Amino acid sequence: MEFIPFAGAKKLDHQLVIGVDCFLPNRLNLSHWRGAGPPAELAEDTSAAIAINAVVKGAVPVEARFVTNNHFDVDGFIGIWSLLNPKLALIHQQLLKAMALLGDFRELPENAELADQALKLVAWLNSVEKRKFYAPFGKAYLEEEACVEKYIFFLSAFEKVLNDPEVFRADWEEEYEMVRQHLSLLANQGSLKFYEDIRLLVVHAPKTLHYYALFGQSAQADMVLTIYPESQYELEYKYTTWVDAFGRKPYSRINFQLLIEKLNGLETSGEKWTGADVTDTGPILRLGPSIKDKEIRFDHPLNRRFYSSSIDPELLENTITSFYRKAYQSTEAREIWTWQEIRQVNDELMKTWKK
Repeated sequence: MEFIPFAGAKKLDHQLVIGVDCFLPNRLNLSHWRGAGPPAELAEDTSAAIAINAVVKGAVPVEARFVTNNHFDVDGFIGIWSLLNPKLALIHQQLLKAMALLGDFRELPENAELADQALKLVAWLNSVEKRKFYAPFGKAYLEEEACVEKYIFFLSAFEKVLNDPEVFRADWEEEYEMVRQHLSLLANQGSLKFYEDIRLLVVHAPKTLHYYALFGQSAQADMVLTIYPESQYELEYKYTTWVDAFGRKPYSRINFQLLIEKLNGLETSGEKWTGADVTDTGPILRLGPSIKDKEIRFDHPLNRRFYSSSIDPELLENTITSFYRKAYQSTEAREIWTWQEIRQVNDELMKTWKK
């Protein structure tokens, strides 16, 4: 098998090509994208894990000659690399799955050694990607074409790093050490509170953090509310609620608009609360002007500006938890949601609450 650009893959016979971490109509998609529909026996929460399961179970069609993706990220890369290097994928399957989990969902595995290994390798991918090419979503409208150079480079370079990460310490050390420091800071000076009934993790953080520290222990959550000093806040839907995260049971995403109206009714700072649309990969609700640039929204919180709210942290937390408890009274958590179903939930909620 070999990697082929997405545009070329769309022209090939359906039996010849596999889509990984994307949706390629009328082809086999080893992908968690909503509606991609991988074989049930391969399903797992990341696309890379689905692809690795195909290797482990001998489920890669013998007639398949090409593999493709329409964007570059850790999950998609690991999935494609695993199909092209099946023997190594079998040997390193747990580490590769941990990398995809960290890269896509920003979650650290519970096994400390595995988490440490995955962090080094993902930090290597991240740093080299930004230095040699461009940051994620840095060329959003050209990604399908621009990502090809990334795949060509990383598919060739990754095996050496996987075999001996220490040789490449200069590439991954800065981000690796930052995440470790932020994890320590959160453990010693912060706190976590999980509301199981609404699948919300509340993180009290002493400063803005790297996402891998902030979301590292959020595996059970659909949303993360971060409370920083000086009444600075962010509420974010995790990417796990954008995909078919097999094995998890999220609630439907709820459009931020009704919650924004509540918060703006309480806010006296002069700033307004804003939030991304429910279809965004990771919608963020925050005080201040809406962040239009997806590269900035995707980047770590420590790299964006925050505004101080007039709302007390306890009142904010109570307002948000009460809102979602009421919103989820008429729905249920389940493994698979279609966009049509999510729209229906929100339409009904808007009709009910606007009465």
